[in-house]
Amino acid sequence: MGKGIALQFKTAFPHNFEVYKKACRERDTEIGKILAVTDRNLLLCYKLILNFPTKTHLRLSSE
Repeated sequence: MGKGIALQFKTAFPHNFEVYKKACRERDTEIGKILAVTDRNLLLCYKLILNFPTKTHLRLSSE
Protein backbone atom coordinates (compact mmCIF):
# COMPACT_ATOMS: atom_id res chain seq x y z
CA MET A 1 0.00 0.00 0.00
CA GLY A 2 2.08 2.85 -1.20
CA LYS A 3 0.48 4.66 -4.14
CA GLY A 4 -2.78 6.10 -5.40
CA ILE A 5 -6.02 4.75 -4.01
CA ALA A 6 -4.23 2.34 -1.66
CA LEU A 7 -2.37 5.19 0.03
CA GLN A 8 -5.57 7.25 0.32
CA PHE A 9 -7.37 4.29 1.88
CA LYS A 10 -4.49 3.65 4.29
CA THR A 11 -4.61 7.30 5.38
CA ALA A 12 -8.40 7.40 5.76
CA PHE A 13 -8.68 4.04 7.58
CA PRO A 14 -5.50 3.44 9.61
CA HIS A 15 -7.05 0.74 11.83
CA ASN A 16 -7.96 -1.31 8.74
CA PHE A 17 -4.36 -1.09 7.54
CA GLU A 18 -2.99 -2.29 10.90
CA VAL A 19 -5.40 -5.26 11.00
CA TYR A 20 -4.57 -6.14 7.37
CA LYS A 21 -0.82 -5.82 7.99
CA LYS A 22 -1.07 -8.10 11.05
CA ALA A 23 -3.10 -10.68 9.09
CA CYS A 24 -0.49 -10.67 6.32
CA ARG A 25 2.38 -10.98 8.80
CA GLU A 26 0.66 -13.95 10.48
CA ARG A 27 -0.16 -15.47 7.06
CA ASP A 28 -3.86 -15.34 7.85
CA THR A 29 -4.86 -14.07 4.40
CA GLU A 30 -5.60 -16.15 1.34
CA ILE A 31 -7.34 -15.72 -1.98
CA GLY A 32 -11.08 -16.19 -1.53
CA LYS A 33 -11.03 -15.40 2.20
CA ILE A 34 -12.58 -12.05 3.14
CA LEU A 35 -11.03 -10.01 5.94
CA ALA A 36 -13.79 -7.83 7.46
CA VAL A 37 -12.75 -4.82 9.56
CA THR A 38 -14.82 -2.08 11.23
CA ASP A 39 -13.08 1.31 11.14
CA ARG A 40 -13.91 5.01 11.42
CA ASN A 41 -13.11 7.49 8.70
CA LEU A 42 -11.96 11.07 9.24
CA LEU A 43 -15.59 12.19 9.79
CA LEU A 44 -15.92 9.62 12.61
CA CYS A 45 -18.44 7.56 10.67
CA TYR A 46 -18.11 3.81 11.21
CA LYS A 47 -17.53 1.74 8.09
CA LEU A 48 -17.39 -2.00 7.47
CA ILE A 49 -14.41 -2.61 5.21
CA LEU A 50 -14.12 -5.89 3.30
CA ASN A 51 -10.59 -6.75 2.21
CA PHE A 52 -10.34 -9.21 -0.70
CA PRO A 53 -6.78 -10.52 -1.10
CA THR A 54 -5.87 -10.99 -4.78
CA LYS A 55 -2.25 -12.12 -4.44
CA THR A 56 -0.48 -14.92 -2.62
CA HIS A 57 2.70 -12.83 -2.43
CA LEU A 58 3.38 -9.11 -2.85
CA ARG A 59 5.60 -9.58 -5.91
CA LEU A 60 3.31 -11.97 -7.80
CA SER A 61 0.58 -10.86 -10.19
CA SER A 62 -3.05 -10.81 -9.06
CA GLU A 63 -5.10 -13.94 -9.63
